[in-house]
Amino acid sequence: MKRLEQGPKPYWPEALTDLNITSGTAMQIEQVGSKQRLKSEWLGSIGQQHVYIRAPKGAPRLVLGTRLRVRMLQDNWVCAFEAEIYAHIDKPEPLWVLKYPSTFEVARLRQDHRLPVAIRVRVDGADPLVGPERVNALMTDLHLRGAALESHLSLGEVGDQIFITTRLDFAGTEHLVMLAAEIVNQGDTPEDSLYTERYGVRFEPMDDETRVYLCGYLAELRLSHLGYELNANPD
Repeated sequence: MKRLEQGPKPYWPEALTDLNITSGTAMQIEQVGSKQRLKSEWLGSIGQQHVYIRAPKGAPRLVLGTRLRVRMLQDNWVCAFEAEIYAHIDKPEPLWVLKYPSTFEVARLRQDHRLPVAIRVRVDGADPLVGPERVNALMTDLHLRGAALESHLSLGEVGDQIFITTRLDFAGTEHLVMLAAEIVNQGDTPEDSLYTERYGVRFEPMDDETRVYLCGYLAELRLSHLGYELNANPD
């Protein structure tokens, strides 16, 4: 097994079975060396010998021994492995049987994993008489507990509360979110930045709908960074 990132100790899955992958889990597969990506589902495995997946719709009948690259999301883990096609099953439904992978890659979707972004946001102060008011800024990294903002104008001082408003695209939908946050640090922007002010902010407790949407957005973004292409309009 190859680790993609450091995981929380002491637990880290050492075998594919440790992930307890459930039947029906969506998978993305592609033939090694090909950029074509197909959708399938994990159906189960027999020991550490074979893996059963649903034959992708519209996929050609690949010859035995064809090597596939497989990616999936199970609970809070992103998993990827390569495996050869061992057999085809036609009844009661078309299935592909893969040889059980000898190694796999795994990454944890940590809540505080900072992801680089470039999202336009609007920033308002908690007190409209003090400011800031409708200041345009750029969010440059994001995680579930906070973010980094860059701006030409002052967003406040350390300890000030601000409100961040933006639109996030997730699962083919656009959602308007407003996040209450506290400025926790202030510093200079990187030399290659177009802005002059940089702030680190910590999010205040958010409502359930916003938290669920932000979690989904971050998970989709993390999967994209790992090469997992999500289709918002499955067949």
